[in-house]
Amino acid sequence: MTKQALVAAGMLYFAAVPAYSAMLFTLGNSPFNAAAGDTVTFQGTITPDAGQDTFLTGISYAYSGGAGAYLTGDVLTFFGNVPGLFLTTDPPYTGPVFSIAIDPLTPPGTYNGTVTLRGGADEFADNPIVSSAFRVVVAPEPETLGIAGIALVVLVRLRTRRA
Repeated sequence: MTKQALVAAGMLYFAAVPAYSAMLFTLGNSPFNAAAGDTVTFQGTITPDAGQDTFLTGISYAYSGGAGAYLTGDVLTFFGNVPGLFLTTDPPYTGPVFSIAIDPLTPPGTYNGTVTLRGGADEFADNPIVSSAFRVVVAPEPETLGIAGIALVVLVRLRTRRA
């Protein structure tokens, strides 16, 4: 496929998914530093659309760089905390929006993703409403660093004894 065809296909995709609402969605604690095996909860602010009432019926995740194999979105945080209906006169919601479970086998690194709030004009709608990017930085567990440090000391001592 040529570069122009790829660009045109991408433009058609984004043109085919119109935004339903002018709702705003920001995350307060991204990037999130964690260890493999942790579950991290992202705090955010959702500001209602001043022009129309909006039902929030779900949440979806997209990961880049292969992170989807190690990160799993938890919809229970969303449904347990975020209001399902935002009226035009409602104040912004600030609090827990979603959680990500990090697989215990996740190698250290930076994992990027996008979370999309879904909904629409009624409680049955499932349109993409608004998205926000997030980042999880997975660091080695402290005990792993301690074991590596002890191994390094032992290697240095063995080497100095031989010399």
